[in-house]
Amino acid sequence: MNALTYSCLLSIVAVLLHFSCGTTQAKNPPLGTKAAKYAKSHPTKPWHTLGKAPKKLSQEQLDEQCKLLISRLDLTLPGMSKVKDTAQNKNWQAAASAYIELLKREATKYHNGQPSQIKLRSIGNPDKYDMDMAAAALENKFISQRSYGPLEVPADLPWTYNPTNDMEWVWQLNRMYFWLHMAKAYQKTNDQRLVKKWVETMRDWVSEADTNRRELWRTIECGERGRRWPFSYYSFIHSPNIKLEDHVVFLNAYYEHIPFLMPWDRSIHGLRVLNWGLILNDGVMTALEAFPYFKDAQMWTDVAAEVFEQRMKKEVSPDGSHCELTYGYHFGVTNEFTFAKQRLEKLGYTMFPGYWKTAEHMHDYVLFATMPDGQRPMIGHTTFAHVNSLMNNGANLFNRQDMRYIGTRGEKGEKPDYLDAAMPDGGFYIMRSKWIDDQDKDGMYMLMDLTHFWGGGHSNYDAQNIILYGNGRTLLDDTGIHTYVPPDSNIGKSTRQHSTVVVDGKNQNKKGSVLDFFARKKNVSFIDGYQDGYKDVRHRRQVLFVRPDQHSDGYFIVVDRLTGKGTHTLEQYWHLFPIKETLLLDGHQATTQEKDGLGNLMIRALETKNVEMDQVKSFLTYEYVKLIDRPAIRFSSKTKLPATFVTLLKPFKGEAAPKIETSCVIDDKDMVLVEVKVGSVVDTVLVGKEPTKIEGKQLWYAGLMRKVDGKSEEVCVFQDRSEHRMGVKAHGWD
Repeated sequence: MNALTYSCLLSIVAVLLHFSCGTTQAKNPPLGTKAAKYAKSHPTKPWHTLGKAPKKLSQEQLDEQCKLLISRLDLTLPGMSKVKDTAQNKNWQAAASAYIELLKREATKYHNGQPSQIKLRSIGNPDKYDMDMAAAALENKFISQRSYGPLEVPADLPWTYNPTNDMEWVWQLNRMYFWLHMAKAYQKTNDQRLVKKWVETMRDWVSEADTNRRELWRTIECGERGRRWPFSYYSFIHSPNIKLEDHVVFLNAYYEHIPFLMPWDRSIHGLRVLNWGLILNDGVMTALEAFPYFKDAQMWTDVAAEVFEQRMKKEVSPDGSHCELTYGYHFGVTNEFTFAKQRLEKLGYTMFPGYWKTAEHMHDYVLFATMPDGQRPMIGHTTFAHVNSLMNNGANLFNRQDMRYIGTRGEKGEKPDYLDAAMPDGGFYIMRSKWIDDQDKDGMYMLMDLTHFWGGGHSNYDAQNIILYGNGRTLLDDTGIHTYVPPDSNIGKSTRQHSTVVVDGKNQNKKGSVLDFFARKKNVSFIDGYQDGYKDVRHRRQVLFVRPDQHSDGYFIVVDRLTGKGTHTLEQYWHLFPIKETLLLDGHQATTQEKDGLGNLMIRALETKNVEMDQVKSFLTYEYVKLIDRPAIRFSSKTKLPATFVTLLKPFKGEAAPKIETSCVIDDKDMVLVEVKVGSVVDTVLVGKEPTKIEGKQLWYAGLMRKVDGKSEEVCVFQDRSEHRMGVKAHGWD
């Protein structure tokens, strides 16, 4: 099997894994009313340009391409009289030239900020990265998947060439990201070499773009070309180095993309829903914004609006969670839905009532989970990024001063009047001590992953995983995007790569988790949820958060209860941050000792019977494929069920770990009692399997009793599940 065949095989496997969602959201949806209507009158036709137009046209071929282009235009529109008159005389080249001159006039108005038939957004000014990528393209070094940087492609431009072992590079090469960098650089430099390279690569690609070639024609690549190509064309349109045949071949090739973008098309590989489907639909809108003189352009508006409304209703829950359940992709689809409304309204279309409120909730979904340092949590396939831009945009769109507060890092706006938050449809639950921790570096934050359904190929086997922030650092983090390519991609998605419990060395199944309880009272938050992630085994995780105050620097007690049948090997993992200094292991305790003045973490097993601790290798990726080593702590036990892990997570600032005395007892009713003593402050934490009467009197489910200098200072008790949702912000819980 040669390398290309093997890569193609991997590509098929990767796409199948990507869409193995197990949910109705991942199926191609039925056509909407408007799409079904238009589908009947627009059968698929053979293409005459894609994969057929050679890199150099004869006069006869040029005449045919010009005639083809004119046949695709609406000659009745204002401004098209010269094109129509010339076409009636069958002077196809002259008619095509007249149309291109019309586009040039509209492009001049568009670039000058004057009213124009071209409704594209501005591509903005070039930055250093744009200039660098444009310069690399002149040397046949093209940017594809960004993490690999620009890589050299042979002079004959084989569009399936793969200098990596990752088919993602081939696919993204065929999105032509480098064209946009070249276009932005050209607007600054007027360097005609950029135009010539654009013509060279465009004509070569079109000549090879047989729609049966899967490497070139996944749905997402088609959508990316649909929404990107016009920006480069209109940047270069006035250059004398674009000949008539180049204009005509490009415009015909672009037009032939449009049917593939329509929801009724099934002729190219890949689904038409989720983030892929929104990218396709973005291409439909861009086609109308860029080339309103094509026939059926108004139909494109109707179909695009219908699809966005359909996908909003189907894929976004009332709490704002998108069904793929990953913050990286949530950013993308939030922008797609938001900008779609604005763009469609400029084209005269009004979205359904409730669309804008759902878009606002999609921004809340980010707000609620924002970490104290402004990061988004790296849940599922998510890379490192800050939320500032999305929050500032949400503040402007929805007049939300709490979003402005987060987006400006507290310089403007109003601080949210709550701390804990929930996404009850998606299944992410957040406890925090403060919203912004840029100065004092004393904040704490925990996200618990109790997603209630499988989110698809961008999700991980990570039920009840924890992301923990403390004192200026993410202490326990998710994996990020390792790679999309199996088998390596399976490692990053595995249960053992997350801070949760693994049973018998296997991955969890795809069953959703269940939330039993989440509430905040006084200075304490408590969450309780479970997943039936293994045959005959239930993993229940309970976390009690004692917030920092005048008596305590704050900590978390984690209780993992494993119930079911038989004897099993249980492994509780805690995946730390990349450590530069020492990780101190002592009995059943692990302590990081970084010397940079930011947060460290003490992890202590409090129930140690038949439990062993060791350090294992782990990794994370802040950028695609760029692995960073990190350690993980594993507590393991081979035991007959039921079994319980009880763990203290103690973030602290500076390298000197606090002196903490602890003890743990599990009584005959499975009530976990933990004593935490720091100096003269003694906390007693109780976490029950069920609400239980203590000493036959008061009902306790979970809570905290505190003594300072021997005197009782605080009692915070969650008595039963009737207090569920107390003190937590969530859409649908009001």
